[in-house]
Amino acid sequence: HIALPQDHGSWVFLISPLLIGLFASKSFSLASVILILAAFAAFLIRQPVTVAIKAYSGRRSRKDLPAAWFWMLVYGFLGLICLLGLIALGFGYLLILAAPGLPVFAWHLFLVSKRAERRQIGIEIVGSGVLALAAPAAYWVGVGSPDPIGWWLFILTWLQSAASIVYAYLRLE
Repeated sequence: HIALPQDHGSWVFLISPLLIGLFASKSFSLASVILILAAFAAFLIRQPVTVAIKAYSGRRSRKDLPAAWFWMLVYGFLGLICLLGLIALGFGYLLILAAPGLPVFAWHLFLVSKRAERRQIGIEIVGSGVLALAAPAAYWVGVGSPDPIGWWLFILTWLQSAASIVYAYLRLE
């Protein structure tokens, strides 16, 4: 419950854009593997950080902190190694795609600290947009440059994710 996300369906918001970008590029390389590992590390670190925020704000036992810190370090180290590998392979420009994730992650953590993270359609749609950035990243790694088609993949995968979130909320109503 600390190492892996507990929310249902969130995996598809990462895996789908990654697969779409990889298949659209028609290429798979070492850089693709490194990107996949980096994307999963960034995705997975959310759970232990959330657990730690809940523990520090009194929503969970402080006994969860050692495991949360362990997994934060594992995912953080993996992400850093992958980031350095991508930069060494000439894909440093992918960092621009990570920039929107930081304020969105901070927003999510703020909501968690205030016990207000549940049923927040806005953060879910914006968060799915951050995860949809995996599509251009995978595409650009495959084709070797920041081709504009990557932005189209981003828009289309984000729209698909956002539509599924809105549909789920409407069905729950």
